Amino acid sequence: MEKTIPKHLMFPSGLLVIVIHTLQIGVGITGFSRLIFQYAKQDAWIAVIVAGLVAHVVVFVIVQTLKRFQGKGLFEIHVDLFGKWLGNALNFLYILYLFGYGITYIINYYAFVGEYLMQDMPIWFISVVMLILTIYTVKGGIRVVIGISLTTFLLTFWLFLVALQTLQYFDWLHFLPVFEASPNNLLQGAYEMSFSLTGFELLYFLYPYVGTKQTVHRYAQFAILFTNMVYLYTIIVTIGFYSDESLLKTIWPTLNLFKSVNFPFLEQFEVVLICMMMLVLLPNMSTLAWVVTKGLKETFRIKQTTALYTLSIIMFFITLFFKSRAQIGDYTEFFNTVTFIASFIYPVVLFIATLLIQTIRRRKAI
Repeated sequence: MEKTIPKHLMFPSGLLVIVIHTLQIGVGITGFSRLIFQYAKQDAWIAVIVAGLVAHVVVFVIVQTLKRFQGKGLFEIHVDLFGKWLGNALNFLYILYLFGYGITYIINYYAFVGEYLMQDMPIWFISVVMLILTIYTVKGGIRVVIGISLTTFLLTFWLFLVALQTLQYFDWLHFLPVFEASPNNLLQGAYEMSFSLTGFELLYFLYPYVGTKQTVHRYAQFAILFTNMVYLYTIIVTIGFYSDESLLKTIWPTLNLFKSVNFPFLEQFEVVLICMMMLVLLPNMSTLAWVVTKGLKETFRIKQTTALYTLSIIMFFITLFFKSRAQIGDYTEFFNTVTFIASFIYPVVLFIATLLIQTIRRRKAI
């Protein structure tokens, strides 16, 4: 039976290009260049392309899985495939994953503020501000969450154009010799890229709310292509700007690029950038919170508003335990592995399980 969603809650499939793109541009874009360069060196741009191609394949797998369940989201797919108990157990694990993902946004933004704006800014203040904005957005429903993604894109995309100012320091010799990295190093670099590309897996939950499902795959692939081009542009600008040693020593190369940006009316452009990063992370936080609270409502019959307030309080207290950059770095590195499994491995496993289980059920029905 196909799941029916009220028309007033649905949105055009074309918006998936912006929504998925904004979900993929988050904390990862600030420091992915250094992580990939550690392994692939001047061929890091190739690793970005490899990771992007894999993301295209995984999105194809996700859409093919969703097409087999007539408009259902991942939480319902789990129950449909594995039964009530195992299905809800998988739902709970996925909710924990998304909840942990939300923590990475708060603690990393706290690290950005401490580095570029005010070192004495307490994490509780950052957490409160981000959670209040998230609560306000999620309470508006899915269409408001989608609207925030579109607004954020329109207000922040110009930052990539500002980065063109750094081309005056660009050196093409930083890319030579080409194709020197081994296949193993390129794959390791592509793996490090996985955290930056994640976000497309939330298509599992947005799909039921898309108006024209026949075009979902097309627009989802456009979104991935757009994101891949942004990351490729960023890695090229970064490698051309930094020397080898300075790139490896810079924790957030993308943010540091903007220290060289100058305007007659503004001395420290990176201050504006850190403030804009709040806008960049807001749609990510809001979408995650909406999915998590929706999942708790469907799986455990908890009111979505109650779940939203409760999880916000829990998240607030958890973030208070992060007091140093080392702790934030360790948690983010750990979550890199978690996101790789959840975003790149699990969709393939789920698709294979879907094929096997549905085939067995069809044969039993004959």
